[in-house]
Amino acid sequence: LYTENYDSIINYLMGVLGLSFKRMARIDIAVDGETNEKLIYWLNKLCKSKTVQLNNKAISISADELNKDVERWEYFLIGKGKSGISARIYNKTKEVIKKRKKYITEYWVKNCIAHQNVWRFEIQLNYKKLRKYHFELSDLKHFKDAGFIGAIFTNEVRLWLRLYHVR
Repeated sequence: LYTENYDSIINYLMGVLGLSFKRMARIDIAVDGETNEKLIYWLNKLCKSKTVQLNNKAISISADELNKDVERWEYFLIGKGKSGISARIYNKTKEVIKKRKKYITEYWVKNCIAHQNVWRFEIQLNYKKLRKYHFELSDLKHFKDAGFIGAIFTNEVRLWLRLYHVR
């Protein structure tokens, strides 16, 4: 959310257009940082050998964007949206440069996020997962709070996706 007053804008537009809130159909939660590159390492090990495994055999993982210089996959899609939760991990710095998303770099600088090698771990939660939270339009303001978002992220990802090392 790169627009600070997004909740006011949404409330204003809904009022002007005479719209009503029915439900929150989907949210995307992204965690940006250099340390997310470690997850790329473990996902590559998962794809190449059986020394790393998932806790949930129903989760599918597909790799994309092979970096031939370092012989590793650099984009992973985890899970399916139909299940209510899915995730992606990829090099956000490359995307920002390629698609010229300067506003994201500005956001990183403003929030003291090193932006030379930023990896994004992003989950998508659809209504299947969100309905238990009973979100209302007034809850939009809470999405500015990192603790609030972090709790949702932790609750949903912790049980859903675990990698573990097998010897």
